[in-house]
Amino acid sequence: MDTATWRSVHLRMLAVLAVFVAVLLVVPAVVLVVALFLSTATLVVLAIAVDALVSSVASMPTISPMWWAVAFTLLTVVWTGVVVSNVFGASLSADGTVLSGMPTERPDSADGRELVRTVERLAQQADCQPPDVVLTDAAVGGAMTVGLRPSDSTLVVSRRALETLTEAERRAVVAHEIAHLKNRDAAVLTLASKPLFLLDEATRSQADYERTVPELVAAALSAMLVAWLSRTRERYADSGAVAITGDPAALATALERLRDAESGPETDVRALGEAAFGVVPPTDERRVDYDRSRNRPPVFWSARKRYRELVAALEATHPSTEERITRLRALERASEGTAGD
Repeated sequence: MDTATWRSVHLRMLAVLAVFVAVLLVVPAVVLVVALFLSTATLVVLAIAVDALVSSVASMPTISPMWWAVAFTLLTVVWTGVVVSNVFGASLSADGTVLSGMPTERPDSADGRELVRTVERLAQQADCQPPDVVLTDAAVGGAMTVGLRPSDSTLVVSRRALETLTEAERRAVVAHEIAHLKNRDAAVLTLASKPLFLLDEATRSQADYERTVPELVAAALSAMLVAWLSRTRERYADSGAVAITGDPAALATALERLRDAESGPETDVRALGEAAFGVVPPTDERRVDYDRSRNRPPVFWSARKRYRELVAALEATHPSTEERITRLRALERASEGTAGD
């Protein structure tokens, strides 16, 4: 493995993660302040208290900016502690939650045993603890890694991927998942999506029209931020796979095969919820359409379609497969040019 390349990929991922964490800590505080000022109940309370505040403002002690900074820091620490503790609790049952409704079995065939040996070799090459390996008939985007801790992680490989991919392509796919494991992407995405989950839990009993504007804006921004982070981690996992195997062409052809295989009529709808875990999403996340049973398109469909495509692109968990293949082909040409020199 090219150590310098891997270190460069790792540093870029840490920089992206640092920016995301900063946004993750600041946005909830900003949204909370906006919600307090826009909430009707808060405005009523403020209106009732205005007379008392005006009459006592002369005698009200001035609060030092230092104390405001201390209070904000304490709130940030408490918020971070709540999120991290929830993530740690989720890590104890992450495998069971994702795999509970998915039939899996140990790889006992010759190809399956060779797959396990490939996983062990590549994990050792990446200086990472190898995950358990299981096979499934479900459509999981070719392969996915679940589990928030490397010691408890499981690599799930679809039988279709095992049967259709060449040995080099299987190595590339496994290397992609090892890169996810090495970079603890499952834990990062769980941590990032926790505020969105907590907000959804708090407003689950409300209809959309009952939610306040700050709640709707916070939910939309959180979903887009998590999706953006997921797409970024996928790109870095592709780069990590190339750093491990040195074969961008194999990963490009594997993505082509998996895209065609997972978009077939036998796609398991039960697996669509695990789209963010797979090498490729089981369905085209960016595809938008209307009910074809209607005689004609809806009113203003052309404009509405562009809007839906924009929203779908912002909420997609993966970069488009075409974009990833193009990027890998460019890396292949660059490596060939370097070798030629």
